[in-house]
Amino acid sequence: SSDQVDEGNVIRTEPAAGTTVAPGQLVKVYVSTGQEMSTVPTLTGLGLEAATNALTSAGLALGSVTTRNDPDLSAGTVISADQAEGSKVPVGTAVNLVVASGKVTLVDVVGYTTEAAERALSADTLKLTPTIVEDPGCPANPGGPTVAAQSLAPGDVPIHSTVELKVCTGR
Repeated sequence: SSDQVDEGNVIRTEPAAGTTVAPGQLVKVYVSTGQEMSTVPTLTGLGLEAATNALTSAGLALGSVTTRNDPDLSAGTVISADQAEGSKVPVGTAVNLVVASGKVTLVDVVGYTTEAAERALSADTLKLTPTIVEDPGCPANPGGPTVAAQSLAPGDVPIHSTVELKVCTGR
């Protein structure tokens, strides 16, 4: 095989081109089978270590690894690859992966009504568990129950986290 000479073309001869040979003398001709190819293995859903091992076994290399938040996948789980599963690529090709961060981005729900906060936190894009914690030590909002504080700061939090929402219920 050769990655420089197309399949079916002569790579070299023995003796070398330009050498004078006697009639009937054996001349070996080496013909390219083309670039050696490999099949991209299944990577989606694997952990990063298992995906790296699968790539190595296939004669491929791990390229860049980018993390992305996903509410359903634990940290390091492969979400996608830049080469399609089952496709043929040259041996040694670097395959770039997107893996789950194991986190989701929590928004600040302070000031939201409890209903809106619960809806936002349990949405399919976050899948967090909101719990209401009533606080009789602070005055209730006359317009209805609103979130006065949340147990986790806005930003990236572990998937499936429980977020306590403090609601003032006092007079």
